[in-house]
Amino acid sequence: MVNAEIQIMEDDALALFSSRLKSNRLDESTLGLLSRMLSSSKDVKQMQHLRTHLLQFLRPQSLTIIRQSADKHIMHTLSTLDFFLAAFAILDDIQSCFSLRYEGLILRDSTSATHPHFQVTSDEWLKFAQDAFQNAFYSVAAKACENAISCFNTNGDNLPGKMRSIDRIHRLKDAALQLSSNHSDGQTPSQRAPTRAFEVLTEFGAGRPVTNENLCKYIKSKDLIKKGVGEQKVGKEGSLRQSGGPKI
Repeated sequence: MVNAEIQIMEDDALALFSSRLKSNRLDESTLGLLSRMLSSSKDVKQMQHLRTHLLQFLRPQSLTIIRQSADKHIMHTLSTLDFFLAAFAILDDIQSCFSLRYEGLILRDSTSATHPHFQVTSDEWLKFAQDAFQNAFYSVAAKACENAISCFNTNGDNLPGKMRSIDRIHRLKDAALQLSSNHSDGQTPSQRAPTRAFEVLTEFGAGRPVTNENLCKYIKSKDLIKKGVGEQKVGKEGSLRQSGGPKI
């Protein structure tokens, strides 16, 4: 009887959340509803079940709404991306958060020719690359490094500070590509070994080659083997929401 009542409550809350999305109420009150739905869970098992249910609903729904926003002004599309980024942060779906952050940066870059103030800087790409690297999304980190380097390539001067920055980004990219190749055999995020990008780069130093052996020694010596993104604690709005959420 209790389980039936819980299911009815979940269905009612999901119906209300769905109606808000369909009404294009992509605001803080809708995010608050989503947060309350999770916090109302009586135990971890129920929270896990509800989180899975919400993700199954939100992933396809978000794609539909984002596609519909593509024909509108870029600010509307970016706001839509930012809403769903915050929603997936509440649900602790790190992979979706990174996907939306990347799409937002790409969208800004694609419109920068006509809207220069939307141009993504090399620092923004580098910050995104560091975050992706730390969370074991190595191929995404490598691509972000390429985009960061391309920002420098638009300026022809070879100032020492610029060259040092490019060298640092290249070393991060090399590390990401090396780790990405190690996980191209079908391993899941929970089997990966996230590391902090700048710790790796500091350990290597400017002249030390980035090799698989060096990376493995570093990770093992620092005891950085973790369960990974796929098994992080559910409902940790903390790291993403308390800081204002991961921004596009």
